[in-house]
Amino acid sequence: MLGAGYVYLVQSRQSPAVTQTELVLTGLVGIVTFLQILSIGLPADYRLVIMLVMLAGLINWRLGNDPLRAAIDRLRDVSRQPVVWLFGLVVLLYTNYQPTNVDRGMYHLSSIRWYERYQAVPGLGNLHGRLAFNSSFFVTSAAFGFTDVVGQTLVAVNGFMFLLFGVYVIRRVRAGGLKPELLALHIALMGLVLYYLIRQVSSPTPDMWGRYCRYSFFDLVR
Repeated sequence: MLGAGYVYLVQSRQSPAVTQTELVLTGLVGIVTFLQILSIGLPADYRLVIMLVMLAGLINWRLGNDPLRAAIDRLRDVSRQPVVWLFGLVVLLYTNYQPTNVDRGMYHLSSIRWYERYQAVPGLGNLHGRLAFNSSFFVTSAAFGFTDVVGQTLVAVNGFMFLLFGVYVIRRVRAGGLKPELLALHIALMGLVLYYLIRQVSSPTPDMWGRYCRYSFFDLVR
């Protein structure tokens, strides 16, 4: 809904149609920006998520419920594809595994907890150099960690992004129309994703987002 609201504001009549994946990513950019700005003066916890939900509801109302209807139609379309269901179950399974990234105890979880408990802390990097990274991923993970609600920090962001990425690749391969070499590249990269990146979905690591960006550069070569 946030993505639909932003596209509605900036899109002209001559602009090309925007895919649902692009809408979701646009909304994610808006969420990250919103959280980054507010985290300067407020703790990045579940209360900011409540504000986001209220904002999304307002945008949906202003656009005549069109974003909500489009999202429901999209989910229905995706739910009819057994391969997507299978992929989603695999992702859900791996999100329950013990985190394997070695940096989680060094600074990943510590950064998330600092953002979740406090507003921006000047000089925080003096305690540990990596706490000064100011990663937008950690701010977003803090807001969606819901530590005070469920009693432990949830790592939902990586699982969501991995599922979105995987569904996008599956649909690109199934849609056809790719050059043989590009189709082979998609399949090879999907295999690497299933073998390596899926093991990281339970870890609060920002590394996966960078790998998605590198994959997108390959996808632009058509």
